[in-house]
Amino acid sequence: MKKSEKIELFNLKSEAYYSWFGGLEVKKIEYWLQDYIYFLANAWYGGTYKDMHKVKVNYNNNTWHYILYHGYRCKLDDFIRM
Repeated sequence: MKKSEKIELFNLKSEAYYSWFGGLEVKKIEYWLQDYIYFLANAWYGGTYKDMHKVKVNYNNNTWHYILYHGYRCKLDDFIRM
């Protein structure tokens, strides 16, 4: 992801929030053949700790959806819409 794309995504309004890992703020959801989520990690911390990530949405038998972040399954049902 280019730096200009990161800056553009950083300025978008957050769509959802997850309280683990210092706070994950979903900035954009990309729907296509494979769905992707762009999110800001370490949202609670200021300064240089904030990182923008792009991860694939995984599906489990059409019962629940999740993303993998540092080997942990973050269920999309656990995210809070803003």
